Amino acid sequence: MNQNDKIIINEYRNYLIMLKVNTTKVNMSIKSIDDIKIYEEECKLNLNKLETLSKDHKLYEKDYDDFRVSMGKFAIGLSKFHKLKLSDKEKLRLTKVFLDFNESFEDLMQRNIIKDAYIWK
Repeated sequence: MNQNDKIIINEYRNYLIMLKVNTTKVNMSIKSIDDIKIYEEECKLNLNKLETLSKDHKLYEKDYDDFRVSMGKFAIGLSKFHKLKLSDKEKLRLTKVFLDFNESFEDLMQRNIIKDAYIWK
């Protein structure tokens, strides 16, 4: 994992702290790869919800919260790789999925900004 990937992961973890989400509780709830996969699936569902919502509506910051929170929880799971003794293959897969979700989210936000600019034009 390169330095930029670590920065992205930390940004989502810090978002949870900013919202005063109990990160200790999230951290303690992750005891296996299956727990991380739950957060992976939650991110996927929240991203799909945003994509569906964005087709008909302009998205606002509050619309992004559920996705960012689920990504923060997923990020906490990624930080527990060393404790869970995951295979390198599984670590790479989960990191790639996380970064792909982030990229899709950033693309969605950009499209939303462009849509907003077009409306005001």
